[in-house]
Amino acid sequence: MYALAGTLWACTTGNWHLDYEAAAIDRRVVGPAGLRDAIAARRVPLARVTPWPELQDILCEVLLSEPDNRPTAGELAALIGTMET
Repeated sequence: MYALAGTLWACTTGNWHLDYEAAAIDRRVVGPAGLRDAIAARRVPLARVTPWPELQDILCEVLLSEPDNRPTAGELAALIGTMET
C-alpha cells in the first residue's frame, strides 16, 4: 500500500512524495540500501508541495501509517471516491 500511495502521489502531482533534500540525503551516494533504511527509519519527510491537497491528505495518511494500519487497495479506492470533484 505504501508503494501504491507513493505511485499515486507521483502520478497525480508530477513530484516524488519524499523530500530527500530536506533530509540531507543524496540518493546517488547512499544507494538503494541507504534509501530503504532512511525511509524505514522515517528520516525522510513527505514533500511539502501540495497541488492536490484533498487527495494528498488521503495519501499522507497511507504513507505515514504503520503497515498494519494502512487501508487495503479497495479501502483506499473508496476513500478517494469520496472526494469532491
